[in-house]
Amino acid sequence: MKILCFIPARKNSKGIKNKNLVKIGKKRLIDYTLDICKKFDKNFFTFVSTDSKMISNHCKKSGFKNNYIRPTYLSKDKSKIIDTVFNSLNWLKKNMNYMPDAVLLLQPTSPIRDIIQINKAIKQFIKKNKNHLLE
Repeated sequence: MKILCFIPARKNSKGIKNKNLVKIGKKRLIDYTLDICKKFDKNFFTFVSTDSKMISNHCKKSGFKNNYIRPTYLSKDKSKIIDTVFNSLNWLKKNMNYMPDAVLLLQPTSPIRDIIQINKAIKQFIKKNKNHLLE
């Protein structure tokens, strides 16, 4: 099963400029999410959706490379995350010939995660959707 680890990381929020690059402790906010993604196996593909060259460059230095820059209209406060996901899926299909079986949404603004719990959730998802995924 191919799983897309989708990280939405726009450059600004209502209150904090470059929020995803702000240091929390010794790491930048987005690094907590990138570090979790490094623990996944080869069936996972990490994709950062950002409208920021600074975030994109930071992710590249961390080993996560793609040439996608999110359109401005999908980076507004009123934008829906599902629209951002679909835009990215279309880009991945067109530019990388990649279509995942499932999408794992990992928002950098929720950095406290447990890899064991994520893996349990993925196993449960696969078990519940086994018949559908085989079609």
